[in-house]
Amino acid sequence: MSISKRKAKAKAKAKAKVPNRRALMEELEPRLLFSADLPGVLAQSGLLGGEADSTPPAIVALMDAPAVGATIGNQEQKPAEEGFVLNQPRNGATATKELVFVDAGAPNYQQLINDLLKAQAEGRPIEVVVLESGRDGVEQITEAIEERRDVGAVHIVSHGSDGNLILGNSKLDAYNIERYRDAIKTWQASLTEGADLLIYGCDFAGSAQGREMVEVLSALTGADVAASNDKTGLAERGGDWELEYTAGEIETQIAFSTELQQDWDGLLATTTFQQGDAAGYAGTVDTYIDGASTRSGTSFGSGIDVIIDGAESGGELQGLIRFDNIFGSGPNQIPWGSTITDATLTVNVTDESDGNLFHVHRMLGSWDESSTWDSMVGGIQTDDVEASSTSVDFTASSGSLSIPGLTSDLQAWSDGAANYGWVVITADTNGLWFSSSEGTSATAPELSVTYTPAASSAPVATDDAYSVNEDNNLSV
Repeated sequence: MSISKRKAKAKAKAKAKVPNRRALMEELEPRLLFSADLPGVLAQSGLLGGEADSTPPAIVALMDAPAVGATIGNQEQKPAEEGFVLNQPRNGATATKELVFVDAGAPNYQQLINDLLKAQAEGRPIEVVVLESGRDGVEQITEAIEERRDVGAVHIVSHGSDGNLILGNSKLDAYNIERYRDAIKTWQASLTEGADLLIYGCDFAGSAQGREMVEVLSALTGADVAASNDKTGLAERGGDWELEYTAGEIETQIAFSTELQQDWDGLLATTTFQQGDAAGYAGTVDTYIDGASTRSGTSFGSGIDVIIDGAESGGELQGLIRFDNIFGSGPNQIPWGSTITDATLTVNVTDESDGNLFHVHRMLGSWDESSTWDSMVGGIQTDDVEASSTSVDFTASSGSLSIPGLTSDLQAWSDGAANYGWVVITADTNGLWFSSSEGTSATAPELSVTYTPAASSAPVATDDAYSVNEDNNLSV
């Protein structure tokens, strides 16, 4: 930020009249969704009366308004002056409005929210939005920011890796930044001049590609951007809370208290595995087997597509995919015994019939790219011997297709079970084709895993005013 820009900013602050800020419990509009992992916020306190419903929970927001009552659900609460009043900045300046997005996939995210609410009650003008795990996170952020004006700082708390940030059920990286360019540019309208954007994901600015992503985000938003070039989180796990790389001058403090930084037992780490990626990963194994009598002895491991079909030219086609060497103590490996918090497989669909249902089953026996229908003795049976009888189901769509919900399989492998990958099957006769690892790196299957390395169990944060329990309910 230039000297003249800083002087103008300071002058504007000096002239600004301090508004009468009150704490208001505000119910989110239906299109601003919190995580489904936060059901019935405040229900257990008895304030809502009766059982919790399925509507999105409330958030604590700062309102520039006279003293008003707090509306929670459909019940009018006591006026704000009879409750707690947020402290004002001691120097008389208008506090910078801050918007904090916490991804529900972050470890112990209730503890993070607890700390932010405590800071808000002590006078920091923070509004908290939890990104729902089942929706596109960039879209959620855009929706929330569009509702607001004069935001001086935006914090994004989520798992990250080199140039890659996990947001809801999507990711933001160099490969798809063009897709989100127009949406991210709209953030400018809600930000103040010289606003800051702080990104807490591990290693986001860890390489030239990641640093370029920081610069691009700064250009699109007009904000000064800070991001970490190493692990973010507890020091005992190898992390810290410094955002080492910046584009512009950062004036905003880290969102979390010193106590939280010392006590939160987690890392905002995610690891991605994609054949030929920047980390040099080369462990993807994929193929399909064909039950047609004329092709049952043919292997397809060198093909550029994996095909799944219920009945293609007289035979069922079953897809197979595995990511080898993803656990260990080496670079870009997941430490053995880690707690897996999310695992998503993303494939590039080249041909499909929209809406057809497909099933991903964990494999329980060995195979390789030379396997055939005959070598697998009549194809793969989901009988809890050859493959698990339980599955993760998804519907087909073209382009980049994310298949979440594979966490339990990764957890089993982290705990020592043999990794045989997955078989993908369908009963539908209009099948699915996706790019294999034999093609280009940009279209190869990708596995994204968020995790917390093995350590002592994370504490549950509590204090006199706030608590978060193991049932994922936030109480105020």
